[in-house]
Amino acid sequence: MSSRTEEHRSNNENHRPRSKSKAAATTASSPRTPLRERNGASSESNDGTRIRELEAELAKLREKHAPTDIIKRPRNTSKVKMTELQTMLGYSRSRWNGLRSNIRFAIAAARLDREQNWKAQDDKKVLRFINVVQADFPETRRFENAWGIKRIAAESFGNSKSYVRCVDDPNTYRGRKTLERQQRAGGTSDHRTPSPSPPRGLSSSPLPGASSAPTRRCEKLFDSDDDDDEDEDQDDDLINVEDDGAGEVQPPRKKKQRRD
Repeated sequence: MSSRTEEHRSNNENHRPRSKSKAAATTASSPRTPLRERNGASSESNDGTRIRELEAELAKLREKHAPTDIIKRPRNTSKVKMTELQTMLGYSRSRWNGLRSNIRFAIAAARLDREQNWKAQDDKKVLRFINVVQADFPETRRFENAWGIKRIAAESFGNSKSYVRCVDDPNTYRGRKTLERQQRAGGTSDHRTPSPSPPRGLSSSPLPGASSAPTRRCEKLFDSDDDDDEDEDQDDDLINVEDDGAGEVQPPRKKKQRRD
C-alpha cells in the first residue's frame, strides 16, 4: 500500500506545472534560445568593449608581423599607379579599399584647405593624418617618409575637388544629374525657375505707373453674383410701387445697395 502511495505521489509531482524559475532556467539553457538571451542582458553592454579589445589585438598582431623592409621613394611618385602600391603592400582588394577609405576620412578630419592644391597644404595637418593612417594600417610604415600615403592622399584630395567642381557646374554630366535630382526632390538650387506671381486679391507692393485698382473694380461690377443681386433689386422695385393718393404712380425708389 505504501509503495502505491509513493508511486502516486511521484506521478503527481511529474504532472505538476513547473514554476516560473524552473521554466526560465530551462528556456535559458535550451539550445534553440538565441545566444543573446542565454548570455543575459549584461553581455549586450560588453559587446562594444569586447569588439574594441579584439580590434586592438588584431592591430597589434598586424604590426608585429608586418614586413619591415623599407619601400624606397621613387624619383617621380606621380607616375606610380594605385595597383602598384597595392602590390607593394601585399593587400587584398578589401584591405586596399579599407586603406583608401581610411585616408579619405583622415583628410576630412584634418580639415585641409580645399581652396589650395595638395602641395600648399599645412605640413602639420598632413603629418597628423599620416600618423592616424599608420596607426590603423601598420604596413604603410614601410614607405620611406610616408611617400605612399601621400601619393594616395594627393589623388584622393584631387578627385574630391574635381567632384565638387563638376557638381557645381550644370554643363557637366554630374552637374546636370545633380540639378535634376534637386528639382525632383524640390530642393533649392541656383538654377531655379522664377517663382509664380501671388494670386489675385492678395496685397502686394504698389508699382509705379497706372494703378490696377480700376481693373479690379470693373471685374467686381460685372461679376455674376452682383448681376443676380441687381435683378432681385429690380423685382423688388416692381412689386413695391407707391401711390401718392392722387392716382399717380410714383416712380419706384431704388434701394441703395451697400457694396463691401
